[in-house]
Amino acid sequence: MPLKQKVLCAVLAAVGLCLAAEAFCRHCPSLLPDRFNIFRVKHLLFGRFYVRDDDLYNVLAADFHQVFKWRGRKLEIRQMPFPGQSHAGYRVDSRNFGQPHADIVALGNSFTNAVEVDQDSTWASRLGAITGLQVANLGVPGYGTTQEAGLFRLYGSRLRPKLVVLLLDPNDPSRNMFFRSWRLSKSRRDPERDSEKRMFCLSTGLSGGLCRSMEFAARSGILPNLAVQWLFLTWKAMPLMTPEGADSGRQLMYEALEDLRSQAASRGAGFCVVINDYWESLFPKSFQELTAFLRREGIPYLNLSLHAKYRKVRMNFGIFEAHWNEEGHALAAAEMHRFLLRNELIPAGIARRH
Repeated sequence: MPLKQKVLCAVLAAVGLCLAAEAFCRHCPSLLPDRFNIFRVKHLLFGRFYVRDDDLYNVLAADFHQVFKWRGRKLEIRQMPFPGQSHAGYRVDSRNFGQPHADIVALGNSFTNAVEVDQDSTWASRLGAITGLQVANLGVPGYGTTQEAGLFRLYGSRLRPKLVVLLLDPNDPSRNMFFRSWRLSKSRRDPERDSEKRMFCLSTGLSGGLCRSMEFAARSGILPNLAVQWLFLTWKAMPLMTPEGADSGRQLMYEALEDLRSQAASRGAGFCVVINDYWESLFPKSFQELTAFLRREGIPYLNLSLHAKYRKVRMNFGIFEAHWNEEGHALAAAEMHRFLLRNELIPAGIARRH
């Protein structure tokens, strides 16, 4: 067989093998490890439970509902619109579905939204079950504090909460920088430039055809998405995502915290901050700066540090999935409940019962 034909046959065999592997990942979830199924579900949700938003880049789609099942496990994603809204929504659980108000709103990124666990297993849902209060999950994957403050101003305040709880993540400063860059490119009103300045491109540091190729690969299949994730984590993400290398992003975070506190106070609501795991151990300089800011401003805060407190508990899904599993969310909710009682942030009647 001529060399050209051998090369062609090898390429076709490789393509066929990749397509077969992709089909297996999509249609045989019961044969896949649990942590890979979590990755599969997140890919299938990719671009579907979001809608574009002129002010915030994207928001969760209203009236979205999807149930995934595999190997005896159920994962339900349900979103309902904010009061008076048709396109923007937030994640709800079985207790809060159909409720037009909330006692507490939970703001944050993917650690708050928590598509990796069922709707009744997120820390926001568990906190509501412990306290008996209505807790609305306003977390949006990929958000930074600037977007979270904007989400509360535009939509979340419609729920008329008595308390706003913000879960801060070490990724927040860099995501604030990406969001600011997107807003600047959008304000220039250059369609060609704006089409390339998507948040994906900004977060990867890519542009033009390379950005579009990587984004297409990430959206086209589960295995290509996994490959892009691996390339991103090993090539770009770690140096790009560290809060200690994002000076302007940290300043934007502080401004957003002041904005959220002011918004909450103007509506007669309390405001507090929970600092996610790893910040203190991995980024001590920015952690000390952050906690000093919170003390100076008189903002109550909880340093969660779950991995330091519960060293023997497996609380995430493992490789490529650092988000909390059900156990992690349960521990986070219990720690937050104690913090809220200790700081008298929960209404007095609830505090007396618990």
